[in-house]
Amino acid sequence: VSVLAPLPGSVQHLSKSVPEDEWFLVRQAALEHLPDSQQARAWFEQALKDRAPVVRASAIAALTRVGAAQSWPQIQPLLDNAEEYPEVLASGVAFARALCLQAADPSLRKLVTRGIQPDAWHADQELALSALETLSAFGGASARWARDHAIGPSVPKEVQLAAAAAAQRPAACQRPRSN
Repeated sequence: VSVLAPLPGSVQHLSKSVPEDEWFLVRQAALEHLPDSQQARAWFEQALKDRAPVVRASAIAALTRVGAAQSWPQIQPLLDNAEEYPEVLASGVAFARALCLQAADPSLRKLVTRGIQPDAWHADQELALSALETLSAFGGASARWARDHAIGPSVPKEVQLAAAAAAQRPAACQRPRSN
């Protein structure tokens, strides 16, 4: 897949067999190596429904790589799913951060709220930290919300320290996009 993907016409050829391949690493490799095209973007979006979390995470990473901000409506349900795997959620947060996608603000706030609970799972704490950093990068109301919610007795100390540091940095998103 990595050899064929960059070749002209590869998307048509690979799209016939790779999405149904039983080995998730083959599906993941295609997402990582296909060059940007309209047909490849459609494939990336379709892979958001793959049965393997690593493939869903790779699909989000591919959409990030090609700057497909318009794919947010297909990614948002994954971020809003409390049962989704941490690697998929982390890719979704990275997508929002890389594309300065302020439309992700509500989903990021949900991740923060879940991860700052006193009994939060370690993976949820890490996602909360990443979401707080992303909200801080957005600046404005998002950054203020992040700062205000990263303090308190129920917030894990690691999250408090990292969010306080992120709040001190200037907004990283110079041209925020809403969609």
